[in-house]
Amino acid sequence: MNAISTLRDSFGITAYKFRLYSTEEQEIFFAKPFDCVRKFYNLMLGDRMKSYEETKSETSKK
Repeated sequence: MNAISTLRDSFGITAYKFRLYSTEEQEIFFAKPFDCVRKFYNLMLGDRMKSYEETKSETSKK
């Protein structure tokens, strides 16, 4: 046994992999807010790119 399997056995680490299948109603419920967020992100990204092209500098520096 190697060190990883010994560690896994001593702590009882177990991983589970699963997938959830949503109904059509659930897909619509989640799609609407994600669509709004995507549109807002793209709008803000476009504004930032336009600002950069006009000034040729970063709009915010950290």
